[in-house]
Amino acid sequence: MRHVNRIVTETGLRVYKELVPMKKEDVDLANATVWIPDSKAPSGVAEVPLTELAVEAFAKQISISGPYDLRSTYGTRLSAGGVADEWVTQLLRQGDAKVFKKYSQMKLQMKRALAKLNRKANDQRGSRTGEPA
Repeated sequence: MRHVNRIVTETGLRVYKELVPMKKEDVDLANATVWIPDSKAPSGVAEVPLTELAVEAFAKQISISGPYDLRSTYGTRLSAGGVADEWVTQLLRQGDAKVFKKYSQMKLQMKRALAKLNRKANDQRGSRTGEPA
């Protein structure tokens, strides 16, 4: 959430109309700009320059979200955090619970990845201390 706060305070983007629907391809970190294809006002449809802090916040948020868009990341993190399926569906403002299947599959993938990371960390710790992991 701190990255989103930083992005909003550094860019003035409208949270629900401009930032939430944003796709990664709208963010150009190399040129420090974001493209806003839809806005509350016609003049809001524009390329917005980014400060160094905004570029850093976008980069960190994108690295957290991996290959998924930010909305999917939000749903996945809710699910992985133990939020009930019905709540995730409501928080994503989905009319159909079928969409939740996508997030529950991502949750399983996240759990597998975390288990793998934990095994690697334990193996490395054991090799440094000479004790079995």
